[in-house]
Amino acid sequence: MSVVFPASRSGRNGSMGTSILNVGGYAHQHPPNPPTRSLGSESLVPFAMSGGTRISTPRTPQLARSGVNPSLAASIIYPGRPPCLGRVSWGGMRHSAFDRYASAVLLVGGALLIKLILAPLLDEPAPFLLFFGAVAAAGWRGGIGPGLLAAGLAVVASHVFFLAPGGPPADESVRLGLFAVESVAVAVLAALGNGIPRPARDPERDRAEEGLRSAAAEMRAVLDSALDAVVGMSEKGTITFWNPRAEAIFGWTAPEALGRDLAELILPATDREAHRRGLERFLRTGEWSLLNQRIETRGLRRDRSHFPLDLSVTARREGGGWAFTSFMADITERKRGEERLRHQLAFTSAITGHLGEGVFALDRDGMITFVNPAAERMLGFRESELLGRHLGELLHARAPEGPEADDPLPRVLSSGTTVHQDGGAFGKADGSSLAVSHTCSPIVTGGEVVGAVLVFHDATERQQMEERRQQLLAREQGAREEAENANRMKDEFLAMLSHELRTPLSAIAGWAHILREGGLEPAEATRAVEVIDRNARVQGQLISDILDVSRIISGKLRLEKKPVAAATIVEAALDTVRPTAEAKPVRLEASLDPSAGHVFVDPDRLQQVVWNLLSNAIKFTPEGGLVSVRLAGSGTQVEIVVRDSGEGISPEFVPHVFERFRQADSSTTRPHGGLGLGLAIVRHLVEAHGGTVVAESAGKGQGSSFTVRLPRQAAVDEAAAPGPAVPAEAAPVRSLEHVRVLLVEDDPDTRGMMQTVLSQRGAQVTAASSAAEALACVERETPDVLLSDIGMPGMDGYALIRQLRERPSARDIPAAALTAYAHADDRGQAIAAGYQLHVAKPIEPAELVAVVASLAGRS
Repeated sequence: MSVVFPASRSGRNGSMGTSILNVGGYAHQHPPNPPTRSLGSESLVPFAMSGGTRISTPRTPQLARSGVNPSLAASIIYPGRPPCLGRVSWGGMRHSAFDRYASAVLLVGGALLIKLILAPLLDEPAPFLLFFGAVAAAGWRGGIGPGLLAAGLAVVASHVFFLAPGGPPADESVRLGLFAVESVAVAVLAALGNGIPRPARDPERDRAEEGLRSAAAEMRAVLDSALDAVVGMSEKGTITFWNPRAEAIFGWTAPEALGRDLAELILPATDREAHRRGLERFLRTGEWSLLNQRIETRGLRRDRSHFPLDLSVTARREGGGWAFTSFMADITERKRGEERLRHQLAFTSAITGHLGEGVFALDRDGMITFVNPAAERMLGFRESELLGRHLGELLHARAPEGPEADDPLPRVLSSGTTVHQDGGAFGKADGSSLAVSHTCSPIVTGGEVVGAVLVFHDATERQQMEERRQQLLAREQGAREEAENANRMKDEFLAMLSHELRTPLSAIAGWAHILREGGLEPAEATRAVEVIDRNARVQGQLISDILDVSRIISGKLRLEKKPVAAATIVEAALDTVRPTAEAKPVRLEASLDPSAGHVFVDPDRLQQVVWNLLSNAIKFTPEGGLVSVRLAGSGTQVEIVVRDSGEGISPEFVPHVFERFRQADSSTTRPHGGLGLGLAIVRHLVEAHGGTVVAESAGKGQGSSFTVRLPRQAAVDEAAAPGPAVPAEAAPVRSLEHVRVLLVEDDPDTRGMMQTVLSQRGAQVTAASSAAEALACVERETPDVLLSDIGMPGMDGYALIRQLRERPSARDIPAAALTAYAHADDRGQAIAAGYQLHVAKPIEPAELVAVVASLAGRS
């Protein structure tokens, strides 16, 4: 039997060494630091029954010195369980002298009594035989003194009760002497064989034995209350130890279990063969996969039911062989809990698996413990790549303070409330980031926040919408500012328009009043007519610019392109502005290269471009200044450059010089008039012809230059090219003698003016103020030419011409529409209705005569 004393605790797990006592001639050697388990309040070294009970007790120096018989401890822990190996004597148990000698007397007396009882039944030739046992027992139990006493008593009893009276015969005396010698020898040998010295009682040893009894009792209580089953097994596979918890778990009592085959008793049939093969392999090789680790397996109860078992096994050398200790725990409840947890997780996964949002479960340290499929899909990670990672590893810093500012977990843990956050971002597996909005809610157990659930969704579209909203807001703000600027510019433009219209009207109205009163000298009357004519032309140009801008904005400006010599266009524009330049006076110079070639343009519109540039140059050049125009060919382009030595343009205004309604000086004190439309019209007309126009100036007072570049047209037949435009005033005066003209105009002033002009040329004019009156006139007399306004009350000019074309007598009357509706669409509508010509108001007298002559065949 071995008694194992734990050494002092060491290490963080409190593992202990052992000291061994040699009992009964068997020395048991064990590892100094075997695995420990918690049983009750003590950390114990594993033990097993093999040749006795192996116990763990506190190391007591007195015990080591005293040489206490450890069988005492074994008898205290489990007194009803005899040892399987070794010898146990009573000699080590200290008794009083009276007890020892009384025992000797009682043993001899007992043997004598038995002999007397059996004497009638037995014919015993050896009367001393039973006394040998009594003497040996007395010597073994009491020592030499009681043994010798027992020997003497046995000799006397034999002589008195079993030999002949009056003295024994000689042979009997010899037998009695031999018996005495043998009894003494037996008593001495028995006492010596017991191996226990006979010195006086040792108080220190008594205290050590008492301490051992106390420690053994404490150990027994610990083992009896252990929550795990502790089972010892020999190398033959038989059970050598079985604690109360093993009885409770497996249903077998210790007496029923001890000595039985462990595999047959507590292992399912399917596991027994593997157990035996593992044991055999260990005995051969020293290797067994079960040793020194915790595994989950199955156990077999007495009622043959199976249950889940948590098992750990240790092995050690014991008496030249191997002994094993198993620690077993019934984990049925734990498995049920795990199964419930699996069901709950499956239920949770089934719910979260169909969510479009990603879901993370986090512990208090921020480690991810659960991931739903949507989170895997959104971030591109597998579940195994996310589990166990810290949430902070996924956060992409959006806040200046770094990712920690975006981590909602600290706020959830500190406040115990739900935290919602927009504008966050998670890192994806491909290295990109995913814009997210997330909500983090606490997980509370027993009133304590133990973790959190974070639900997030892809906020990319929302963020893009927010960015678009911001862009729209910025554009809206820009558009508002632009609209406000446009309104301001419109107000300024209307103010300028009012000024520009009223100024010539004042001159016209004033001189007309003076002429009406009469009394002017012929020279003054001529000057009055020139002023009225000049200001009327200014007003006409203002109206034309406004109409052109309107057509440009609406996209209704039409170009009638044809090949024309560029020099012809520039010369015609020079002829138009020359009187203005001479009147200022400003020097006007031209350098026109005849080889510049042709351009494919609308001649009238290109002349308007050059005229605008020259007019502006003359306007902004002081008296005595110079305005020049240069025409040259440059590769595939024709270049027209207009320069002046005038006021120049500030650098900050140069980029805006071609914008509508923009003027460098729009104040009421500006020295020059105009609406600020001319250069905007120039840019649009040039670009509509496929060209470019550029403004340049060195700054205020440094003059300016405007360069127009147009695509060069391939060479054309000069004879087929149209000639230069001829001003209306230069056209020859035509005679309209005997031409019958029906004039339809609802405005009496315009009607009277046109009637006077045509009558002066010899025409016979019939005037009508409405379409109905015109129809009546045609009934009376068919005219040679019809001139009609379009916009009239009652019936417009379109309805008039359609009705006339339905009458046989009027079907072929040449007709011209005279109207303020001057768009190309208006012209097309007039031609479609039945007119041959469309003439825009205001109309010059010479142009009016030319139109009538053309319709009457007098051109």
